[in-house]
Amino acid sequence: QGQIFTREHIEALEQVGLAQPEQKLPNLVSSSVLVLLLASFLALYLRLERVSLSRDPRSIALVVMLFLAFGITARLVIPGHTVIPYAFPLAAYSLIVAALFGAETAMVTFLPLAIMAAYGLPNALDLTLYYILGGLLGVLVLRRARRITAYFFAGAAVAVAGSAVVVVYRLSGIDTIGLATLVASALFNGLASASITLLLQFALAQFLGMTTALQLLELSRPDQPLLRQLLRDAPGTYQHSLQVSNLA
Repeated sequence: QGQIFTREHIEALEQVGLAQPEQKLPNLVSSSVLVLLLASFLALYLRLERVSLSRDPRSIALVVMLFLAFGITARLVIPGHTVIPYAFPLAAYSLIVAALFGAETAMVTFLPLAIMAAYGLPNALDLTLYYILGGLLGVLVLRRARRITAYFFAGAAVAVAGSAVVVVYRLSGIDTIGLATLVASALFNGLASASITLLLQFALAQFLGMTTALQLLELSRPDQPLLRQLLRDAPGTYQHSLQVSNLA
């Protein structure tokens, strides 16, 4: 209290993200150009690749809602903080889309989200790589998500990729406690992304009327009531069904 602020103080606070400069016309123009460029990228992908997503209005609406939800939340929560950007589970978006619509759609739509989430921040370069590498590696590990453990392996991949980026960019300019804090944030990021994906994909699959691999596995449990009734009332049909399904 009572300390006089100089331009050097204000510039230092802006550099570390504790103060935001006034929005000026050049900032608005550059932001608008970036949004238009990324929107054009997504539009060309949907048009040229003719993915199944572009033929289903509900699927497009769901991806857009997820994109906006994660993007707006990131822009509201991340700026002005040091640790929260590394703990924010942005990779959950890519894992959810990969589980529902495939790895290609997830990776292509996640790139613009990761770029815009970190745009304009003091550490935008390393934070952008942190999000992109974590999200893409998680999608590649998740693959078709045929087991629940696949989600946690994907979360572990997100955590490992994030920790590696933190070490690469922060090893020589931060104290040991600070580095450990950011690595712990990356581990939390991976765990939170896997957990959010596992919870949301069930609800979103119901909304789309999709049958996921996990739902089919749930139906194949031996203690499922319908299978138990079939085994009790028609054991021959039960055994025949198992043999045919194994052949399939």
